[in-house]
Amino acid sequence: MSFQANKDRAVYRWFKYKEAFSAGLVEYLLRRYRITKGSLLDPFAGSGTALFAGGAFGMRPEGIELLPIGQTVIATKQLIDWEIQPQDVERLAFWLQAQPWKKHAVVKPINELRIARGAYPQETVHDDSQINTLSEKFYVQ
Repeated sequence: MSFQANKDRAVYRWFKYKEAFSAGLVEYLLRRYRITKGSLLDPFAGSGTALFAGGAFGMRPEGIELLPIGQTVIATKQLIDWEIQPQDVERLAFWLQAQPWKKHAVVKPINELRIARGAYPQETVHDDSQINTLSEKFYVQ
């Protein structure tokens, strides 16, 4: 059930998200219940495991994720799946090398569901808040 089962699968292991469950579980459930079409809703999408596994089965996946890091991982994976352009590689290299969120003093709190409050280490919440603030600066025009 856990992310550990994704370690041998390149599509899922590139970003370790310990709260994720295995793609194999999603695939097993879809096969077990003979679900081959329609929508798959993941209201706590995390790093998108269910979305990508369901999409690979031909379903139309929809997900909701409040944490900026999860949103970024999902968007990056979508970009890689669809067609990555040279300017996309340059932008990713910038984020990797510069890590601008660590230098950004302004922190905008992330939206949290009451049930998830306290579920993540304070350092993770702080980093996500910095990334959220910084990504709005770059992407909201």
